[in-house]
Amino acid sequence: MAYFVAQNERMQRFAELQDLDYVSSRLNGSLNLGFFDVFMDYPLGNGMGAGGTSLPFFAQAFLTNPVVMENEYARILLEQGLPGLMLFIAFISWFFTRKISKNDPDSFGKALLWFLSAITFSTAWIGIGMMSSVPGTAMLLLGIGYCVAPQVITPGKSLSGENYKFGALPSAYIPAYQRGLARV
Repeated sequence: MAYFVAQNERMQRFAELQDLDYVSSRLNGSLNLGFFDVFMDYPLGNGMGAGGTSLPFFAQAFLTNPVVMENEYARILLEQGLPGLMLFIAFISWFFTRKISKNDPDSFGKALLWFLSAITFSTAWIGIGMMSSVPGTAMLLLGIGYCVAPQVITPGKSLSGENYKFGALPSAYIPAYQRGLARV
């Protein structure tokens, strides 16, 4: 592993921390332009890729006025404008207002995923990467979908595996011929 890190230039980024001029210029660029300054300059966004996401080399020439901020919410504001940021905040709010059923056998796993999502969304302001990482973004969104998905009960089976007695299920689950509504 040490040989791989020593031979790969991308793995040497920690060495840049010794260059004080580089670190101060990076901090200067991140701290001088504030979130509200970005909002005032680009209320409807600056276009895709303008928020500092990873773009392939051939697409970087098409960027106009790229602004890099070390904040995921500012990146969303830069790329999608205030409407996109408000939709994203509405999605986060919708997710955190969903209740996890205590009767759900997967409630512990869903609670852990809910907590992980809360940590991810609350730390998104300290760096870029929450919505641009692969496969992290897909796993986060799959986890959110799993948390809000309703519990599925197989008709005719209870959570303990015992068969329901006739009439214990809602009538939609009982075939029409068993309810006496149709002839066989």
